[in-house]
Amino acid sequence: MSDQTIEVDPVTLEDDYDDDGGSGYTGSGSTMTLMSAAKVYVYENGRRFHGWREGRYAMPNDEEEQDRMDLQHHICLLALSGELYVAPAMKDPKRILDLGTGTGIWAIDIGDSYPDAQVIGVDLSPIQPEWVPPNVSFEVDDIEQLWLYADNSFDFVHIRQLTGFINDWPRLYAQALRVLKPGGYFEAQEFVGIGCDDSSVPIDSYMFRWFDLWAEGIKRAGKQLPDSHADGLVSAGFANVVYRRIKIPIGLWAKEESGKEIGLYMRQHFIEGGESIALAVLTRFLGWSKEEVDMLLVSFRRDLMIGRYHGYTRFHCTYGQKPEKEKVMEGVNEGGKGEEEKEQKKKEQKEEEEKEQKEGEKKEQEEEVKEEKIG
Repeated sequence: MSDQTIEVDPVTLEDDYDDDGGSGYTGSGSTMTLMSAAKVYVYENGRRFHGWREGRYAMPNDEEEQDRMDLQHHICLLALSGELYVAPAMKDPKRILDLGTGTGIWAIDIGDSYPDAQVIGVDLSPIQPEWVPPNVSFEVDDIEQLWLYADNSFDFVHIRQLTGFINDWPRLYAQALRVLKPGGYFEAQEFVGIGCDDSSVPIDSYMFRWFDLWAEGIKRAGKQLPDSHADGLVSAGFANVVYRRIKIPIGLWAKEESGKEIGLYMRQHFIEGGESIALAVLTRFLGWSKEEVDMLLVSFRRDLMIGRYHGYTRFHCTYGQKPEKEKVMEGVNEGGKGEEEKEQKKKEQKEEEEKEQKEGEKKEQEEEVKEEKIG
């Protein structure tokens, strides 16, 4: 799959809408173990949410949401032709970190792919399976707090589908840069937005409205909503930053069989997961009632099933490499202070250079006047 225009199947599609339609938990410091308060959940509008750091993440963690996350993982594999990441292939990695691991499915798969590597998955909720590969473990922690991992200790840091739920991306980039070994990679993968290239999806479609309302709620909550992390990674000090966009059709309208397959799964992902994604965002940040969200979802699901609508979402993949020789920013435990200090240092250095330049020009002028007088 790529970001090029998806060719439409010329065969007319009928609308499909029907109105009837081995546990490895570890921890130290602020890290919470499985048997701690992290297993105290809260319930809201019929869904279960994490109780520890309550309110930090506006999506549920119940069985329904876990099914959505696992389906999303399958879609990612289809989009990347079976690969777990797009960065250059790792050679004999020793430690891999998965941020916001969810059900742990990516961590488990990467652990199977690299059995000699230690894989650590981190999440607010201890919902990962009990039986996992021996090289995979899970921690319950808040990735927006100070990381306790040692400098230069990971070969790869992965994060997926947390756009809209991170308060301070620059600080997260800085922490990832610090813990990565020189030459190691950070990669972020995100599904963001709904688009259409041929105007077949009306502007007032509930496919657009559902996403626009979600994005409005995220912004109202003060969260950052980048689709590409490229600029942020460059600013943080990463090298060899690469950004890749892949269009994922929603439904069966794509001409290629691969597009039909992934489109079917993506449509089902939105049908089953539309509530998980939008419910808390709309009720907490926009003041909607559960009944209002339910009505929105009825219209959203109806539009998803209209075969003549050629909608798609974009899969954004961005990675960057820690330079072999890197001065890691300090002060990352103070909300991106390291980036501010870096900018201040650049400013002071520029001012010093300008001062030296002015002094040099003044000296040259004085020398010229002196020469004229001598002449």
